[in-house]
Amino acid sequence: MSAWYRSGTIAVAGKTVTGTGTNWTDNKAGIGEGQALLIPGAGTVKVYEIARVDSATQLTLTDDAGTVAAGQAYAIMSFYANSVPDFSRRLAAQLSYYQSQMDGWQEIMTGTGSITLEAPNGLEVTISSMKKLTDDMDGKANKINGTVPKSEGGTGLKSPFGNTEGTFCEGDDPRLNSVDGNLGGQFNGAVAIGPSGNGVSHAFIIRSATGAGNVLGSSVTKFIDGSTRQVLNITGAEGGRVSSLYVDAGIVCKAGYNGAVALNTYSVNWTGSQPQLWIDNLNWGTIATSPTSDKELKQDIEYVTENEPGAEDKALEEVMQWKVARFRYKSRGPIPASDVNLGFIANDQVVFSPETVKGKGLKEDYDELNPADAYFLDEIALIAKLTLASQAQRKELNNLKDILEGNKIQ
Repeated sequence: MSAWYRSGTIAVAGKTVTGTGTNWTDNKAGIGEGQALLIPGAGTVKVYEIARVDSATQLTLTDDAGTVAAGQAYAIMSFYANSVPDFSRRLAAQLSYYQSQMDGWQEIMTGTGSITLEAPNGLEVTISSMKKLTDDMDGKANKINGTVPKSEGGTGLKSPFGNTEGTFCEGDDPRLNSVDGNLGGQFNGAVAIGPSGNGVSHAFIIRSATGAGNVLGSSVTKFIDGSTRQVLNITGAEGGRVSSLYVDAGIVCKAGYNGAVALNTYSVNWTGSQPQLWIDNLNWGTIATSPTSDKELKQDIEYVTENEPGAEDKALEEVMQWKVARFRYKSRGPIPASDVNLGFIANDQVVFSPETVKGKGLKEDYDELNPADAYFLDEIALIAKLTLASQAQRKELNNLKDILEGNKIQ
């Protein structure tokens, strides 16, 4: 330890000395009453006696030292090798330092956090307590043969990265050129599948639990109207089966391929006897088609006029009771009320000609979005009834003609 104390600078005002960057109360420095404060001047060094140490940055002198501006260098003679005060201060300083070190090491051994110790040169050092070190180590993985095993959250590999089997992908890894063997995962972004030599794209194969697969691909096709369009192909190229597309909420499409997108879904349901058109969650009604009428497709054929005598007259009686009405369809869900229509009311028609009406008829509390049991008219049966009625009228006209001509009616 130096016999002179020169740390920092001072300013003087009378008997009061104010230090900057000083620590005059540090017993290891040995600053105390009766020591000499030296202040160098213009070719001289002035010496003043220290009356007391007030703090780490303030001294009081025995005599007035005038005024000295801040930033003045100084020196204090801190040695009295044979004095009792010097010995007592240095002994107290050493005991205090040793006690602080013992206290710090006790905290290291028994404490729970980080402990700050002061080195002899005044530098502060922070050290973790034994408990903190133990707690920190509890969360660390243990190496076995130089690697952290998978059971400890590691890779189990000394060189975990590379481009060969058993390593993690790194750089231009050829294993990324294929997804064969992967059991799952997620692509966050577009996946492009390039075309093969014939212009048709390579395809996804989506396999079921039986191993048979649907092939999902894309091609460019020129249509009959002359337009060229992109086509999504779904084929059952594996397992000897053809493919069907299932969409649980229907299909959204445009009004023609150049029209706007109508944000409604469309689907068709087969009831077992006729197709129904559904828009969103609304049963729009049955789809009118032109059914085939070839004799070879039919059985149990009975010609009414040959097997039911008087069928024409009965049909005429029925037709004469038919009620032609004007009406508007009610609004149902997104379907607005219709304009005025001319036609029949199936509930009336079923009374007079039940063969011309299909369905069970709606109850008062029917579901307006799905009137599945609604009556609907069988247009072919209507035409058949009108044909029989027309034939009856033709007979009557023939009879009237015979009467007018004076022929006897058989």
